[in-house]
Amino acid sequence: MLPVTDLQVDEAIRPRESLNTFVIDEYATLYREEEGDAVLPPLAVFQVDGTYYVADGFHRLEAARWAKKATLPCQVHAGSRRDAMIYAIFANLRRGFPYGYGDKQRILERLLGDAEHATRSDRALARDVGVSHVYVWRLRARLTEHRRLQETLATLPTTTRGARAQAEEQLATYLEVPRETLQQALHGRGQRPDELVMDLAKAVETSDVTPEAAREKVQAQVLQHAKRAPAAGRKAQPPRSSRSKEAQAQRQAAREEHARVQAEQEQRWERQRRASAFTEPLSDLVGQIYPLIAREPVPPILAIRASRYTLPEMVEAIADEEAPRITERLQQARVALEALEHA
Repeated sequence: MLPVTDLQVDEAIRPRESLNTFVIDEYATLYREEEGDAVLPPLAVFQVDGTYYVADGFHRLEAARWAKKATLPCQVHAGSRRDAMIYAIFANLRRGFPYGYGDKQRILERLLGDAEHATRSDRALARDVGVSHVYVWRLRARLTEHRRLQETLATLPTTTRGARAQAEEQLATYLEVPRETLQQALHGRGQRPDELVMDLAKAVETSDVTPEAAREKVQAQVLQHAKRAPAAGRKAQPPRSSRSKEAQAQRQAAREEHARVQAEQEQRWERQRRASAFTEPLSDLVGQIYPLIAREPVPPILAIRASRYTLPEMVEAIADEEAPRITERLQQARVALEALEHA
């Protein structure tokens, strides 16, 4: 058992881009309602220089924080942060919540950047991660070209101060365009210099595109964007990234979907809470009440529910739509049963 406050999450170790709030909520409910420490499997943590880094059980750790648990069962391993990263990747590949597309790319980038796993074949990595070998080949080519570009840019001389200014000057030298032209293009595209470098690397993913051809292509795009930049003397509008807007729209849609699902879940919980007040009396009297109700006109809602739904679903519908009437009918049934018993 380790205190929850001692367990650390390192983004360089966690294989997922983000955690799933629905899984966290489900686990948190188990932690709140079930007793004992064996509710869920123990976490796998690595002790590195006196710090406990989580390698397996990120959803469980966040759920424990939601449930305000003080301690969690853990399996402690000895090793480095690199060992924890590799363990985390393969532990979640074999079981647990499935990886998304972005998670798999994140995992492959780490494996291809690791000295041991980078020597494995594309097919072996594809088989482990669950993607095509062509995707692995393209990603390997992109990362290789990206490293080559970074090494090439680092050798170019600069006369400016500041990391961004130096990156812009080196990139402009590589593309053989004026730095002012590159700055205008970056503002127009809503990009940083490192993002443009990644675009250069992506361009060589296909075998028929050489680094020289990719540089000429991006150079033409930079010059085209610079031509569309505001003329001198005119106030330029703040740069707006279409990618950023798309990402914001996706995040907003995800938040709205999460809110909708949460609202539906809360409505179901409320209906179940209201229905629980009728479940016990209906279960006790259903065999005796039905003949009494059948002698009188049956409300259409009850006839429909009875023909299409099970008893719990009918009870839930009754609680939602016929609560006052069913309460009165139950009372009448009890009085009628008492009269029959004394007759």
